[in-house]
Amino acid sequence: MQENKRNKETSLFKKPQGFRTVRIHFTAEAIEWLGGTTKDDDGNTIGNHTLFYDLLSRMRLSPGRGDSFRRPQELQPGQFQFSETRLAEEWNIGRKRIRNLLATMEKLGMIAVDASKTASVASMTCVEEWTDFQNFHVVNLCNPALNGIRTASERPLNGILSGSGGTPQER
Repeated sequence: MQENKRNKETSLFKKPQGFRTVRIHFTAEAIEWLGGTTKDDDGNTIGNHTLFYDLLSRMRLSPGRGDSFRRPQELQPGQFQFSETRLAEEWNIGRKRIRNLLATMEKLGMIAVDASKTASVASMTCVEEWTDFQNFHVVNLCNPALNGIRTASERPLNGILSGSGGTPQER
């Protein structure tokens, strides 16, 4: 947990870490929503951008498993496994409102949710690419606009661009 220096409250929300830069594409409607707020179950106001950053902090930066879950899933970079119940507890927001928040983010093109009886996985579809602290440039294959195809406008950082599976390859 991180302490808010201004009012000495403890923040339960995670902040994105693990990348040096990130390129995100938002619609005008998504930007407007991010500027809004949500009330938790105690009536406290939470910025929608804070909720988004918390989800962004859960995003895998390399392939792997969501090991903190009873039924861990194999995840690709740009995805995260989640539980509505766990988010409801961590954010102090009811499960129905969590579902509505996730549905709103999905409608705005920020995430894509794949919920099944086995597990819930979300893809950060608004994230186009990121650079990690070793200067590896990773294209988010979960972004439907990219569809895993590099365009001429995508330039590698230091001559390195990742391929499928997140392994850096020389261009």
